[in-house]
Amino acid sequence: MVDVLLTGFDPFGSNLTNISRQVCDYLREKGISKISPFHSPKCSEKGAAMPPRGGEVEIEWRIEDLSVDEAGSSLVANNILSSGIFHSGNKKYTPLPQAILHLGLCSECEVPRIELVATNRMDFKIADNSGRQILSASCAKNYSIPVIQDGPSKWESTAPAKYFPRHLLSIPIDISTDAGNFVCNETYARTLDAVTSNSIKDRMNRQLPTLFLHLPPVEKMSLLKQVKLVEELAAWMVTPHTLTVAGAVLIGDDGRILSCRRSQNESFGGGWEFPGGKVESGESIEECLVREMDEELAIEIEVGAPLGIIRKNTGPFVLEIHTWSCKQISGEIQLSVHDASRWLDLSKLQDAEWLESDAELIPQIINSLSN
Repeated sequence: MVDVLLTGFDPFGSNLTNISRQVCDYLREKGISKISPFHSPKCSEKGAAMPPRGGEVEIEWRIEDLSVDEAGSSLVANNILSSGIFHSGNKKYTPLPQAILHLGLCSECEVPRIELVATNRMDFKIADNSGRQILSASCAKNYSIPVIQDGPSKWESTAPAKYFPRHLLSIPIDISTDAGNFVCNETYARTLDAVTSNSIKDRMNRQLPTLFLHLPPVEKMSLLKQVKLVEELAAWMVTPHTLTVAGAVLIGDDGRILSCRRSQNESFGGGWEFPGGKVESGESIEECLVREMDEELAIEIEVGAPLGIIRKNTGPFVLEIHTWSCKQISGEIQLSVHDASRWLDLSKLQDAEWLESDAELIPQIINSLSN
């Protein structure tokens, strides 16, 4: 049994109802949800795609009703700071839940929207339910009123939200990096600040997964569809995940090895790496490398043998990188997600510049190729 804290807001402004409260009321009545979670693609050390693990996740819901004001926006953060004690109705919970999922109403949304980022800014177009209206736009030029004084400009979700299997969810969703400047964003910011500033961990020693989900009004999408989505996302948040990546050690006819530099507009821009990418659902390492080399370098390859593998806990997930020897059999290299490439002698690999994870693989690769 895994505890998940779920929050919803009172109606506000001209809204007579709030879908976030309706979902919370439904799951409060239900009490426990049994869900078959989605699992990340995994491969064996021999490169074969591994079948998903079976079983269900049992989630016990802890429900908090939040007022649409400063007190409501601070409630969860204050509970985190108060020795991890959570009050919900007449119950007092401790220790901390294993995930926090904030829900809020998005009147203009057609589908639910996952918020990846909370910003340190308040600018209320309408007053909250206490009559508080904060207008950054009325202040001096380029000045904004922060949620957390002297805090960072933004906080990123501590859940593995970028890797949600959107194609497997029961309904379509949007992904957003703008949670607005009203009480929803304020709540998200305060909670994420409390989690990250105090290094709050879950049972897998990850930063406590915390996420905000905006929901459309029930007139645009039925309550039961939105409840099911909330259950699916919560199950994903509390399930251990592995991000499996395949790296191509592309060996030229002269024995040198290809290294590529990621473009500045890509994640880890400017870093040198072995080309490759994330393993998709049902793919083997070989299938992934063939696809990735076609997409990234426009070449056809022959995949050889495994050279090295590392597993490291990055926070939201375990990063698992498999490197395999590869040989180019057709095509001319054309860079797409990289802006430079170089060919290195095996003896020069150790001293070359690499992204941290790739650098950790170099001793294994040298040892495998030397033998």
